[in-house]
Amino acid sequence: MTATPARRKRPKDRRDQIAQAAAIDFSRRGYHGTGIEEIAATLDISGPAVYRHFPNKYALLEHAITTLSDAMCDAVSGAIAASADAAATDRLDAVLCAILDVSLERRSTGALFRWEQRVLEPDDRTRIRKQLTEMIASITDVAEQAYPDVARDDLRLRAIAAASVLGSVTAHRTVLAQRRVDSVLLAAARSVFAPAPLRGGAFGVVAGTTPPGERNRRQELLDCAVELFFLHGYHGVSMGQIGTAAGIVPSGVYRYFPSKAAMLVGALDRAAAGLAAAIDSATAESADPRAVLDGLCRAYIQLSFTSSKVMTVYFREIGNVPDAERRRLAGLQRENIGRYADAVSAVRPELSGVEATYLVHAAFAVVFDVGRTRRFDPAPEFQTLLYQLVRQVLFGSRA
Repeated sequence: MTATPARRKRPKDRRDQIAQAAAIDFSRRGYHGTGIEEIAATLDISGPAVYRHFPNKYALLEHAITTLSDAMCDAVSGAIAASADAAATDRLDAVLCAILDVSLERRSTGALFRWEQRVLEPDDRTRIRKQLTEMIASITDVAEQAYPDVARDDLRLRAIAAASVLGSVTAHRTVLAQRRVDSVLLAAARSVFAPAPLRGGAFGVVAGTTPPGERNRRQELLDCAVELFFLHGYHGVSMGQIGTAAGIVPSGVYRYFPSKAAMLVGALDRAAAGLAAAIDSATAESADPRAVLDGLCRAYIQLSFTSSKVMTVYFREIGNVPDAERRRLAGLQRENIGRYADAVSAVRPELSGVEATYLVHAAFAVVFDVGRTRRFDPAPEFQTLLYQLVRQVLFGSRA
């Protein structure tokens, strides 16, 4: 007599498992690059098993982002309430520690905060942004008590910068002991609140999307692709639309690029090459370590404002690049970040190379998150503020 196979019991926490797997997959490959079957395969279950807990893929994304937002906002409000009787600077420290704890706890999914909110439906996106705006206002309230002589608008941007520093751990997987992560990032987050003296004069960069270089038909296509990817996302754009925007019949686009993926790779290659060229230029100007690092701070600010759209596309759409190309581009990115980290270590020899790498990721996050609050407004005073913030993160007490 054949024994009947034992029926596998459904875990009581299956819904939570599905939600966590989906959040990780969305963070790695983006919302449009992830399917229900892939999420199910991660857990060795079927697609219909996912639908028993969530009606569709969008519900999974909304749940993931809402959960992240709730966790961060609850941590901040909890820290503020728990430190009500503490000194102002201690209250601010408590808030910063709470943000870092959540960022580390949700390191594998935190990228959803930055890049996938755009996919939310209008009502959900408005709700999440309102919640985060209120959280930043609460942090600003605490910072205002610690720094009463700093204008509130300035402190609000610095609160965003501090949150970016602490949330930057979600943008990379560099390994460092948690006590050192706490020490390095909390010190950097604290530093952005205290206004530092202006070094080297103000900026006067003109915003744009095209880095310097020879323009030709291929470059024009990439310019149009970047603009459309930025506005509508990679999956919301067709080769034909890119060709039309460039004044080329759709079939003519294939003379220059074999596929839309190849266009995305071309755009991201250009972003990486632009950063490498900016690094070369900055490091060639001086042999003094402080001057080199200062030049690199300026170079990144300038590149971010002249090429903000292509850099946004880089970080937002990298998950849509074929695996081999994604690994190659990630290698180029690591090389560029490594050169910045070497410059930081030269000025701050007490830091290890890994600690310097954490600070570089933090500085880059500050530029993106604070820059986007004003859509990379080219006003010299705004660029100068960002330059000061980046210097404070990378130079630390040596700023």
